[in-house]
Amino acid sequence: MSSLRETQGSTAPAAQPTSDSPVEEQPKGSLEDNPTYQKAGESEPKPVDSELKHTFGKNSKTFMFKMVNSGLHRVSGNTRQLLCQPTATHPPRPSDIETMASDAPTGFKQIFWANSDINRESWTKNLLKSRESEFMEAKDLSIYFATWNVNGKKPGESLEGMLLSADYKPDLYAIGFQELDLSAENFLLGYTPNEPLWMEQIVNTLEGSGEKYILMETKRVVGVLLAVFVKESVRKMISEVQTGLANIGVMGMMGNKAGVAVRFNVYETSVCIVNSHLNAHTEGVLRRNQDFHDISRRITFNPPKGAGPEPLQLFQHDYVFWIGDLNYRITGNDQDIKQKIVEQDWDYLMSHDQLWRQIENKAAFDKLSEGPLRFAPTYKYDVGTNTYDTSEKMRTPAWCDRILYRGDNINQIDYRRHELLTSDHKPVTSFLYIKYKQVNPSLKQWVQQDIYRMLDRAVNESQPTAMLDQDELDFGQVRFGNPVCRTVCIKNTGKVVCKFKFIQKLNEATAFKPWIHINPVEAIMVQGTIVPITLTILVQKMTALELNLGKQNLSDILILSLENGNSFYLTIKGEWLPSCFGSLLTHLIRYPEPVRTSQPLPPDSENCLSIPKELWRIVDFLYRRGTDMENLFVEDGVESELDQIRHPHSMAQTLVGFLDSLAEPVIPYSYFDQLMECFTYNQCKNVIRSLTAVHYSTFCYIIAFLREYLSRFPRNVILREKLAGTFGKAMIRRRELADKMYAAPIGRKRTDIIDNFLNPENELNLGQKT
Repeated sequence: MSSLRETQGSTAPAAQPTSDSPVEEQPKGSLEDNPTYQKAGESEPKPVDSELKHTFGKNSKTFMFKMVNSGLHRVSGNTRQLLCQPTATHPPRPSDIETMASDAPTGFKQIFWANSDINRESWTKNLLKSRESEFMEAKDLSIYFATWNVNGKKPGESLEGMLLSADYKPDLYAIGFQELDLSAENFLLGYTPNEPLWMEQIVNTLEGSGEKYILMETKRVVGVLLAVFVKESVRKMISEVQTGLANIGVMGMMGNKAGVAVRFNVYETSVCIVNSHLNAHTEGVLRRNQDFHDISRRITFNPPKGAGPEPLQLFQHDYVFWIGDLNYRITGNDQDIKQKIVEQDWDYLMSHDQLWRQIENKAAFDKLSEGPLRFAPTYKYDVGTNTYDTSEKMRTPAWCDRILYRGDNINQIDYRRHELLTSDHKPVTSFLYIKYKQVNPSLKQWVQQDIYRMLDRAVNESQPTAMLDQDELDFGQVRFGNPVCRTVCIKNTGKVVCKFKFIQKLNEATAFKPWIHINPVEAIMVQGTIVPITLTILVQKMTALELNLGKQNLSDILILSLENGNSFYLTIKGEWLPSCFGSLLTHLIRYPEPVRTSQPLPPDSENCLSIPKELWRIVDFLYRRGTDMENLFVEDGVESELDQIRHPHSMAQTLVGFLDSLAEPVIPYSYFDQLMECFTYNQCKNVIRSLTAVHYSTFCYIIAFLREYLSRFPRNVILREKLAGTFGKAMIRRRELADKMYAAPIGRKRTDIIDNFLNPENELNLGQKT
């Protein structure tokens, strides 16, 4: 059999090039420190005009810059460094607006981003942010964190020793559970009777604290629960409470691993708390790292009032706390590790802890910190005892249960474990202080009036002018699901604040095609500012079909308009590489050879295939190498393997991704309602028999393979219901409910339909399709 790399390797789905994508560290310094910059896709730095001497990364999202203070409010001629993000959380001071070109050194002076509807109010808000120290006071808030993997058990012990202390009366409790319920009903239906039992015990325990606590918010997905309690007297200080979640698994729906979050503001300070349960096993480091990045990317919140349309990302908060069963292990000989535990040689154990190594290598959790571990590993115990695992597996002890944090002025007072016996894990708690900021209204009003005066002078001086460093971008070859980025720089060459925005052409509804993504779409530039604009071409299932059929190409002309000024015309082009992803089954069977290097047969040719060759190659690979693999289609493949398929888990993810990307699903949209109305297996078979030949053959082929895979149980440790849920979601879709199709009734129905076809007690023979 030929290699799959040519067919599938270049078409494996990749991450979205949005705020979810990893942030590339940018160079620091002035323009003189960085005399060249490199465009995305170029192997060597390219000299540019001296007006644009600065280095920008191809995926740049964060920029370190120098702001030269001058003008009416000069600050002793000092240079201040600010870290500026696209959300405009750290803009220049009003005095910096008045910086004149003749007054400042040649080069990069200031930068200010704004991704919202920019006007006087948004300017004022962001400039106020830079002067917070003039009207805000910092105060202490105490938080008590607790995390416990309860192994599916119901409450059976007192939680007083875990949650209450005579030394601490925290303002806020954040309590996280993992494996709250291990039953199949919890996985498939999302309901667990254990949640109210544990919540009741927490409430009863806190009532004995001598303080009045109220439940501020809870969030649960599968077996991961986060509950946040706050003192009644503190609740009035808290606003903008939101929750978020991220499932981990194929298509983000299977398994008992997940992350949930609660975010809120304490006056002017933002806090986000995450509780997660990551992939298990000593050898699962890469998957745990990927889980961290997936949760960090997928959990987002509604933007704060007046902050624009972009969602609020997890690490855009002033404080981030991450608790849970992170499942990182201690590497080494089991007996040596247990002896070090007896000797309380915590430093030795920490040096062999996987999580600390990943943080040190900046592979995961490197944005967070952790206090010293001065207690014994919390996993795995024989339930009901303080004895480490004596079962046949003899798991090596590990610090699976952790509490990490990120933010300024965090003072951790206590970090410990507790000797409860209900679970095979020991709970872990931490008590710490953070600083929140509170506004002095009279001082804020004075600063605000000062900003208004500065803005009036800056805006009224003259008309805006700007220049682009290039007017044509070539993206080269573009593959399905793989983002390709290019950068164009715009400089404010005028003497006033300048606003730019991409606008739509005449008779067109949008400013750019759906496969192009621009960041920022609009921005404000202070005099002398250089703003790199990142343009990304990303073709996914909603936009791939027209390209695969040759009805569209990757070319467009964008209009970049200056408010009250002229416009620029930016030409973009790229070479689309046809793909089996985002295509039609009826189109793919016309290609006996790779779609990228051959021409299709006529639709009525006798040489058309019965199923796409790409599907056959994927299934053949899995049949030969993956049928005995544990938890295939349930655990994610490793993203680094997807471009060159080297592991059955990665190939399994490719198969599900291929089916989900089809422009017309295996069960065509027109058959959805008819299939949903079936109540018996025979009725479902009658609907399948009525499909067109290629859809019928594809469905039968996939079901036959999945039956073969299930026949290898228990070697592959797979539940039929989980497999049915994954493929039901990929093969049975409804066009008009694309964003709401995961409602429980529809999801349950699809799972039941596929489950009927996977049931070995049901005859699979559907008859010959002509």
